[in-house]
Amino acid sequence: MPRVSPNLPAETDLLCEACGYTLNGLPPDGNCPECGKPVEFSIAPVVRQLSAWERDKDFIDTTVDVIFRPSHFFRTTTTRGESAAALRFGMIHTAIASALFAAAGMLHTEIFSFDINPLSLFIDLFWWLLLTTCTIGALTWLARVAARLTTWEATYRGIRLPLPVVRRGLAFHAAHYLPVAIVALATTAAYQIAVHLDQNLHRMYWLIHWKIYLGVLSGEVIVGAMYLFNTYWIAMRKMMYANL
Repeated sequence: MPRVSPNLPAETDLLCEACGYTLNGLPPDGNCPECGKPVEFSIAPVVRQLSAWERDKDFIDTTVDVIFRPSHFFRTTTTRGESAAALRFGMIHTAIASALFAAAGMLHTEIFSFDINPLSLFIDLFWWLLLTTCTIGALTWLARVAARLTTWEATYRGIRLPLPVVRRGLAFHAAHYLPVAIVALATTAAYQIAVHLDQNLHRMYWLIHWKIYLGVLSGEVIVGAMYLFNTYWIAMRKMMYANL
């Protein structure tokens, strides 16, 4: 027997932000019949406001809030605000993280060297710019695919997460690329610096440490992926019943 998808709440429906129950027709000073939360908890304008980036162009404060207080940020920011500003925020973070990822990738493959030959520096800069551009394109494409898949699955499950809302959430979520990129760059840079500081050590010594380095880097890839998924889920969970 084919599965029947739940009814999708309309854009005009008022939902309880705590449980998703439809609050249409209830007085503002009432309570949700399902979970008991005050209706005002879900509809008061002071509950959700534009981010500091959208209000005051405060890039640093918004970044700190997204990274260190994701639940609070996505619970208190509007889901239907100025999407253009949110997308710019996401693109800035995507570009910064891409530049760091590109540098980490070049260090990992030992393209960077301590050669001060101007031609070598020019070639390194070219590769870094190319890798950065490719990474920006890849992350942007992944975000678009993730947004469409999220909206599709939410619709299938009867959850109101329209595409503009998801794109807005993912734009702010791009700030979480930053710690992952910084850790990756720090790891590759630390290993390359250690190798270049003393190249006369026994080969077996560096062979052993190469395996440790790869193990650490592989672990960071797994932990980084889990971190990005977890913060993505926090963002979607805090936005899927929003009315503002």
